[in-house]
Amino acid sequence: MKHLVSDEEKCDACNGTGFPAVKQPGEPGRKIYPEPCKKCGGKGRIRKATWGK
Repeated sequence: MKHLVSDEEKCDACNGTGFPAVKQPGEPGRKIYPEPCKKCGGKGRIRKATWGK
């Protein structure tokens, strides 16, 4: 009998950081803080569903 096996893997949209890559400005003292990744919700990992035995 087959059943659904859940596994987690690194989110490819944010490379596992939970935040998308943002180019920081060259001005000293200024920093851009991005919103959490939309694909993984800021967790850095996504669930990968596979069918097992």
